[in-house]
Amino acid sequence: MAEQSILVTGAGGMIGNALLRRLHAEGRRVVGLDRAALPDGAPDWPMEIGDLGDPHRLHAVLRRHNVTRLVHCGGISGPMLLRDNPFQLLETNVHGTMHVFEAARIHALPRVVFMSSIAAYGDRRTDQSVSETTPLLAADAYGASKVCGEAILRAYAERHGVDGVALRVSAVYGPRRTTDCLIREIIQNGLAGKPTILPYGAGWRRQYINIEDVASALTLALDREGLPQPAYNITGGINPTLEEVAAVVAARVPGARAEFGGEPHPFDRPIGPLDIAAARRDLGYAPQVSLADGVAAYAVWLKARE
Repeated sequence: MAEQSILVTGAGGMIGNALLRRLHAEGRRVVGLDRAALPDGAPDWPMEIGDLGDPHRLHAVLRRHNVTRLVHCGGISGPMLLRDNPFQLLETNVHGTMHVFEAARIHALPRVVFMSSIAAYGDRRTDQSVSETTPLLAADAYGASKVCGEAILRAYAERHGVDGVALRVSAVYGPRRTTDCLIREIIQNGLAGKPTILPYGAGWRRQYINIEDVASALTLALDREGLPQPAYNITGGINPTLEEVAAVVAARVPGARAEFGGEPHPFDRPIGPLDIAAARRDLGYAPQVSLADGVAAYAVWLKARE
C-alpha cells in the first residue's frame, strides 16, 4: 500500500499552492488536485487533474495516494468573482464541498480542513469584535457558499463521524494571488511609476493576512486533534485603513502612492475585527508576518516577475 498522503484541493490557487509548498518542505507526503496543471510548471509532489464536480475522480485520487487527511481549498475564491452569476458560484462551491465530505465519509478520513471565509459573517458593526459565536449572515453568494460548507462540515461531523474544522480567513495577500488585490495593484503600479487611483476605499478597513500565516494556520488545523469547536477565525491581527496599507507599501516601494474616493466598496463588507483568541488557545496559532515584512517580500516576488 502507498504511504499515507495529505490531499490539497485547489492546488493551483494561492492558498493551496502555499500549503503544499509548506508541507512538502516539512517532509510530508502530499498530493495536489486542481482542474488544470500548475501555471509555473510541474511541482515536486504528485499533481492530479480533476474537477470536484466529478466524485469518481476524487475517489480514485484518494485510493491511489492512500489519502488520510484532506484540506479543501478548491472552488471559486472570493466575492469579486462571478458577481453576475451567483448560481454558478454556489453550484461550484457547495457541490464541490458536498463531494469532499461524502468522500471523506466513505474513505473514513480522520481529518478534513475546510477553507471558510470572513465573508460568512456578512455585514457587521465595525466597532465590535467578531468571535466564532457571531451568527453567520452572509450577504453575497460567496459568503453563502461558505456558510453552506460549514453546515455540511457540522452535519458530517455530528452524524457520520468526519472530523472536520473550518478556518474563517480574512483578506489574504501574497505571491500567486490572481484575483483582485489592492496591495499587489499598488506595488505593481509603483514599480511602473504610476499612481493607484480608486473611486472607493477612503477610510475603509481591511483585515489583511499574509499567505504564509494562512499556510501556518492550515498546518496547525491539520494536526490538532480533539478541537472543541468546529470553526476558527484566522487573521493577521491587524485592521488598517486602506490609506494606512498604502503608506506601508509606499515606504517599501519607491514611487508607490494611492488615492481613494468615497464611493461604496464594490465587494467588501463592513465588519469589525475578528477575534482570534480561540485559534491562539486551541490551534496554537499566532500571526508571524507583519504587514511591512509581507509587503516587502511580495514586492521582491513581483519585481522578479516583471
